[in-house]
Amino acid sequence: MRRRGRAGLMVAALGGLVLMAWSPLVADFVGRPASAARAETPSGPALPLVLERAPFDWEGRPVYVLINRSSLTLTHIVIQSWEGDLLPLLYIGERPPSSVPPHPLAHPPYTLNPGCSVWFVGQEQPRPRYVINWLDQGVNSYQVVERIKFE
Repeated sequence: MRRRGRAGLMVAALGGLVLMAWSPLVADFVGRPASAARAETPSGPALPLVLERAPFDWEGRPVYVLINRSSLTLTHIVIQSWEGDLLPLLYIGERPPSSVPPHPLAHPPYTLNPGCSVWFVGQEQPRPRYVINWLDQGVNSYQVVERIKFE
């Protein structure tokens, strides 16, 4: 009887691992990050959000700049990696920071006004793409942004 109990527990654990792995694989296959598999509502047409590489790294990791060229204020902004990891925000403002920020921002929620940019720690990857989440009239909205290299 104990063997059946252990076998059942192992099958259940294996099934859970398969389900956890399946969701990100399917999401990536259809061109969405794993985080977009959640119930979220996009705010309609894509916003003119521009992703650029910053002229410096932060603790050996690349820094990216997201510029809000829309007329909307993005409240409660959060930036996630393609895999769904939360990324540290270093600076928000109309102009570039005067020096490399020593620490990530520490007092959320963050707001990105029109014409402003947010500087965040990204990941080293050949095709940088990130998920930008914000609240639009209380509804969680998102947009995938990526930097296309012209080389």
